[in-house]
Amino acid sequence: IVAWGAKQPFSGLAVDLLRVVEVFADDSNFKSRVIDCSAEAIATVLQREPEWNGFTKSDSMHLPFTHTLFKLLAALHCYNPGLMAKEEEGHFVRALAKECKTPAARDAVRASLRFFLTLPE
Repeated sequence: IVAWGAKQPFSGLAVDLLRVVEVFADDSNFKSRVIDCSAEAIATVLQREPEWNGFTKSDSMHLPFTHTLFKLLAALHCYNPGLMAKEEEGHFVRALAKECKTPAARDAVRASLRFFLTLPE
C-alpha cells in the first residue's frame, strides 16, 4: 500500500491508502509489521527531492499527502514503553537507516524531513 502511494503521491487514493496504513501503524499490535513492510517505500519517498514530493508546496493538491505522510512517520516513530517491548524502541529509525545505504541517501532523507518542520498548521 505504501509503495503504491509512493508512486502516485498526489492522488486521493494514495492519501486514503496512507491513512489506512497510519491507522495500523498507530496500533502497537501492528506497528512492527508495518515498519518492516513500509520502510523501503518510505525511504524511497524521503530520498526524493522535497520539491518532487510536494513538501515545499502548500496548495490543496499537495497538503493532504504531506500531512498524511507526516502523521504516518510520527505513528511509526512513537514508542510506548507500557505497551511495547524494549527492543521495539527505535525500530523505525533503524529500519529507515538500513534502507539508506549511502551518505547521499541519508542526506536526502534528512533534507526531506527538515521540510516537515515548515508545514502549515
